[in-house]
Amino acid sequence: MKLKKTAFLLAFGTVVLSSCGGWSEDDQKNFLDMCEKKSERAYCDCVMEKLMAEFDRYEDITEDQGAVAEILTNEECLKLDAKEDNE
Repeated sequence: MKLKKTAFLLAFGTVVLSSCGGWSEDDQKNFLDMCEKKSERAYCDCVMEKLMAEFDRYEDITEDQGAVAEILTNEECLKLDAKEDNE
């Protein structure tokens, strides 16, 4: 019985901790709205995916401008922007 209770508490704690912080739907929408003013949606989606993988929270992107610059100039994402420009 004690093992079941411990397993439940561990699982519950993991869910609670993983739901804290992160990129909210509003964060994602705000980023895409800003990005799409200058770039194609495919590029913005690619960049946001990479930013989300690199930074735990939207607010954290201001802390490492070098990493952000690398992501913004990522060849994979840039090709998506150029591809849509040519269509």
